[in-house]
Amino acid sequence: PPGGEVDDVLPFLLQYQVEGVIITSSALSSKMANACERNKTPVVLFNRATYKEAVCSVCCANVQASFDLTERLIEAEHDRFAIIGGRADTSTHIERKQGLEEALARHGLALVGDEMGDNTYEGGFAAALRLLRFRKRPNAIVCVSDVMAMGALDAARFELGLRVPQDLSIVGFDDIPSASWPSYQLTTVRQPIDAMIERSLALLFDPERKTKRKAVTERLPGELIVRASALIAAKHPAE
Repeated sequence: PPGGEVDDVLPFLLQYQVEGVIITSSALSSKMANACERNKTPVVLFNRATYKEAVCSVCCANVQASFDLTERLIEAEHDRFAIIGGRADTSTHIERKQGLEEALARHGLALVGDEMGDNTYEGGFAAALRLLRFRKRPNAIVCVSDVMAMGALDAARFELGLRVPQDLSIVGFDDIPSASWPSYQLTTVRQPIDAMIERSLALLFDPERKTKRKAVTERLPGELIVRASALIAAKHPAE
């Protein structure tokens, strides 16, 4: 719930003897996971990964998507990367940063900047200003969500007068509707939302899982959407 925690609401839901719960928030505590287990209520985390017993999750293959995106940026001769993260305790932040760092390490590179943007436009704007005032500023900023990337774009263009993508590439994640607006034209990773919803429902009502209580984490591949906010190497024909 906006402004609240899952742990505050879930006990009330369990009183209604619901057949299952899909959680789109960032986290589920061990205490609440155990409460669902005792209540024999299946739980699926949507767009989040978890390693708690008896809690399933469905999300984008964030590590691979971020790795592939970074590889394409490196092929386009970017060599000074920074990241604007969301919340440090979420799987989306952790996995997207992991994929970025693994790709950089493969080429002997490392992050030149690491800021948090709290998954808001304002946070992305402020984080970009901090990064871009470095003496050797990054030439690529990877944001773990589109809304922060849009804030970063506006900070770079309108506050600092930088040309995007000539001076700086900025990319996001999720492909929210406003990412394609003419004022942003954001390069991003599109999550397979329809497939994620389908798999979440399938896991929630899987009769075999109700008896075995086995946790499953499914990661579905994302799709790179190339627009005007980044210089991206062309995809190889064999890919």
